[in-house]
Amino acid sequence: EQNMIHLQGFLPIFLTIGWCSGDSSPPNILFILADDLGWNDVPWNNPEVIAPTLARLAGEGLILENNYVQPTCTPSRAALMTGYYPMHTGNQYVPIRSLQPAGVPIKFNFLSQYLKNLGYSTHGVGKWHLGYCSPEYLPTQRGFDTFHGLWIGAGDHFLHTNMADNHDPSSVGYDFHKNEDIYYEADGYDTSTLISERISEIIRIEEVNKSSPFFIYAPFQDVHDPLDIQPEYEDLYPNEQDPTRRKFLGMVSRLDAAVERIVTDLEEVEYTRDGETRTLLEDTIIIFSSDNGGMSEGLGYAGGSNKPLRGRKGGIFEGGCRVPGFIYNSGRTGVTNGLFHITDWLPTIYAGLAGGNVEDLPEDINGVNQIELLSRPSGVSQRVEMLYEIINFENDDWPEY
Repeated sequence: EQNMIHLQGFLPIFLTIGWCSGDSSPPNILFILADDLGWNDVPWNNPEVIAPTLARLAGEGLILENNYVQPTCTPSRAALMTGYYPMHTGNQYVPIRSLQPAGVPIKFNFLSQYLKNLGYSTHGVGKWHLGYCSPEYLPTQRGFDTFHGLWIGAGDHFLHTNMADNHDPSSVGYDFHKNEDIYYEADGYDTSTLISERISEIIRIEEVNKSSPFFIYAPFQDVHDPLDIQPEYEDLYPNEQDPTRRKFLGMVSRLDAAVERIVTDLEEVEYTRDGETRTLLEDTIIIFSSDNGGMSEGLGYAGGSNKPLRGRKGGIFEGGCRVPGFIYNSGRTGVTNGLFHITDWLPTIYAGLAGGNVEDLPEDINGVNQIELLSRPSGVSQRVEMLYEIINFENDDWPEY
């Protein structure tokens, strides 16, 4: 008997509506992916969370109330970058381990490659976790002009070290890279600060070179454990009695502070086009999502909360797969209950926002172009079902890694 859990397939509908901003130029796109952020870890679901910039962007944008991802890190990232359910790319269920010779097969094009073909400058800043065992799996070989961040799935937020083998303390190594080179200058600085500083550099470069739009993929390390946090952020929550939860919430606020710096930089860049003074923020679409649910109470508890949803990271109950998300500056505001899956971002961004032709995408892609849902006040989801997961435990050797 096969141990498989799934729903039915997907609705293969593509729309050809473009970005509804009143501007024919393709927008800049900033995609912020939080790590292990649960349903109850954002201010629009929990007023005790201090994250004013994320609250502002969500409040002025469109909150995705039924935003679904995969239960763990690598599967969600592979789904985002390829538009396929991860069971089609060999990345289902379990994240890539540090010593695992695996990645997303190079036969699958990434979102960055598609956008690069449209003339976008493309930048990855943050956590990769999509394979590094061979050069062809690295970000700069998968469509990114530049990369600044960590290759593996976790590590100390300040020292940027981690054990390659969890059973061998002597296997500790350093993991922070600039393009394909080790970047020792990151030592001592938290990853979120490094991400915001690098994006500030990119924005200044793009300010000089306005000949092409940019795509910045910013997969943050926050709020993944270990819970390394500065006192000034943890001290924002003096009434939180659970010390693990208090540290975690401090990391949420640190993530928000980094986003604030990025948004401020975008607002400060002004230029004139067609006689109108505009800011870079006005011409940038910001997308926000978590990669999976939080590590809530239970084995490996790391301070996250998915209340009132059942389940947590690693499971297919709502708490593991339904996560906070929003899009800012897409033409629609408020809250939508339309069903959205992380695979939908690739066709939505490529064809709906960036102006690409859907015929450039594989016919069997699982993602659906959801631009109508995101841009029209009366827009509805083009998806009526989704695949949660397919697992074969009998033939899965993942505990070896």
